[in-house]
Amino acid sequence: NIVTWNALIAGYAQHGFMNEALACFELMLIEGIYPDGITLTYCLKACGILGLIDRGKKMHEWIMKHGIEKDLVLGNSLVYMYARCGSIPDSRGAFEKLDIRDVISWTALIAGYSENGHAEEAYKLYEKMLHEGLVPDKVTFICTLKACSGAVCLGHGRRIHQQVVESGFGMDVYLGNALIDMYVKCESLEDACLLSNRLPMQN
Repeated sequence: NIVTWNALIAGYAQHGFMNEALACFELMLIEGIYPDGITLTYCLKACGILGLIDRGKKMHEWIMKHGIEKDLVLGNSLVYMYARCGSIPDSRGAFEKLDIRDVISWTALIAGYSENGHAEEAYKLYEKMLHEGLVPDKVTFICTLKACSGAVCLGHGRRIHQQVVESGFGMDVYLGNALIDMYVKCESLEDACLLSNRLPMQN
């Protein structure tokens, strides 16, 4: 049944076997079992990671046909899938259609802009998210820091660094690495060295 298939698809997706997850999805449809939100969430993730935008769009059409596009988890999955496939207009469109947006929604869109060369827009989205009262998590900080490169972005990067410290994440090794990377890309090697020396552990 759908529970059995979801368990298998989720298992494959969570362990990085994206092609196998999608193959199970196709077999499930052949057996006449319709997907639910859990199925589509994992399969959209797989489409994003593999860059299969056409397959992702077919799933989006199915979601629209059944009137569940505004479901927050599915909506976030669509934002993520399109962003990972490099289709920023589609990702932004899925984001705008959400009635409610959480930190995952914002982070997925920020990551999409950042990874596709729209650094300034990524930072503006981050600022807008803060303005709407949402609290960034570690992933949000890391994705936004990736958008800060070049001396012109140093001020943005320093503001994010301060917010990281205020959020209690200052000693996190992954965020520490992202901050060091940001300072290097912003040509502030002194800041990068100082931060590196302050980290409680280094990898």
